[in-house]
Amino acid sequence: MGYEPVPLGVLSLVIFVNAYGTTFLFSFIGFMVVDLGAAKNKNESGYVAGYVTSAFFVGRMVSSIFWGYMADKYGRRPVLLIALLSIAIGGVAFGASPTFEIALLVRFLAGLFNGIIAVSKAMVHELTTGEHKAMGMSAVTAMWSLGLILGPAISGWTSSIPSDSLPMESMNETLNVTTGHEAVFSSDTFLEKNPYLLPSLITSALGTIGFVFAFLLLPETLNRGKQGEYVVVASNKEEISTSTEKVT
Repeated sequence: MGYEPVPLGVLSLVIFVNAYGTTFLFSFIGFMVVDLGAAKNKNESGYVAGYVTSAFFVGRMVSSIFWGYMADKYGRRPVLLIALLSIAIGGVAFGASPTFEIALLVRFLAGLFNGIIAVSKAMVHELTTGEHKAMGMSAVTAMWSLGLILGPAISGWTSSIPSDSLPMESMNETLNVTTGHEAVFSSDTFLEKNPYLLPSLITSALGTIGFVFAFLLLPETLNRGKQGEYVVVASNKEEISTSTEKVT
């Protein structure tokens, strides 16, 4: 066939999860830094939020070469599985961060343990043959773009759900009119206290799903890459030998 549809599909899912986990906080981080007390008001929230968003990429920059080395030495699967596990754990940890410093550290560690980008490109090469490599790269690029779109969109919507969908004051007024009881439903619920936990839990769930699919259905492709290199080298040697014979 020239490509393996199931592993390539799982790899595309991994890329989607990675993009989602990279950008899910973009829509609410400005509000979060104000709530955490790192920014005094919305006028300061922009540059303070920038520290948190960039912390992920700083961590990934620091560790990219290391993860590339580990993928070439021990295999692609372990690197991808570690990264997906970091998304699953880091998502909920970020949403539950009680302070700005912890949120900053969580995002830095999420980037530090994320080696998906370079490894996934290598796997596309190893899961496809020459005439299908462009199709494989197009598939993972499309899923990356989809993750970049849905991450901020879904997180922005779900971060507003606790306040929008739980009209506690209205429920209390209705109950008081009909039964004469005082307020029963408290607006001080868990989600009200942690409005950024729900979008973070969704990110963690996607990371867990990606981990399970990758663990069960994604094969190790490191040896395929080495065999491919051997074939290319052998082919070049044959061409050089043939050219030498023609010259003589």
